[in-house]
Amino acid sequence: MATTATTPSELYEAIDSTIRNQTAINSITPTTHSDLLYNMVEVLSGGTTTTGATLVGDIVYFDRVDSLSAYTVDFSTILNTYLSLTGGTVTGNVDVDSLTIQTLGTGTSVTNLGIDASGNVVSGLTTSGYTETIVNISSAQILAMKNTPIELLPSPNAGEYLHYYGICEFTPTNTPYIGTPVVMIGDINDYIGVMFENYVFTNTSINTRIFEFTSDSLIRNVASTYNGLKSARNTALGVYLTIYSGNDFTNGTGTLRVKIYHKTITFGM
Repeated sequence: MATTATTPSELYEAIDSTIRNQTAINSITPTTHSDLLYNMVEVLSGGTTTTGATLVGDIVYFDRVDSLSAYTVDFSTILNTYLSLTGGTVTGNVDVDSLTIQTLGTGTSVTNLGIDASGNVVSGLTTSGYTETIVNISSAQILAMKNTPIELLPSPNAGEYLHYYGICEFTPTNTPYIGTPVVMIGDINDYIGVMFENYVFTNTSINTRIFEFTSDSLIRNVASTYNGLKSARNTALGVYLTIYSGNDFTNGTGTLRVKIYHKTITFGM
């Protein structure tokens, strides 16, 4: 087919006209051929059809038929203006799984921030609304915990109570504890809590021991009427490791590490 077309538009008209004049009726639609030819000419003439895009950092690079990265869109201004947390004030709710404040004046980063019962910002593991507290207990504290209960969680405010679950990790030594006191974790007002097995402390084998407890299974440990049964407790009570009855252990040099996941609940809320 001879043509004097010098532009893509002229070339399109020439080819289209030729096909319309030479194609048998109903054998193929001119419109279909026109669309096909337009696309062919567009490609052959280096048209400006966008074929793809790639995001690199804050910039989107668009590829065209005639060129890679033919044009770009820079989102840095928008992102820095509306999403930047460097300076300024963030209003409204911000929901994050974990929040880290980078290096402060002390040279230490603060990670896994949470809110305690008093509304203070605290650092620690937070899982599904529970905050992790770890208490390391020495042998001296264990030997004196009858008259000096060991605080694991402080008492919440009036009208509040603690929901918790925890793990005790006992590390024995060559000097086991001696004695048969009733050891418990719970409150020191009503003495409602979970009882320890003495074997945890008095075992003569050098093996680490793990003891788990939860506020969901608190019992009145030694009261004959309620022994072994779940029991109700009052609000505003802390959690302690102590001896309910019997005398303190003697000797013994093992240590205890207590890890508690806890949250404070307001009665009636």
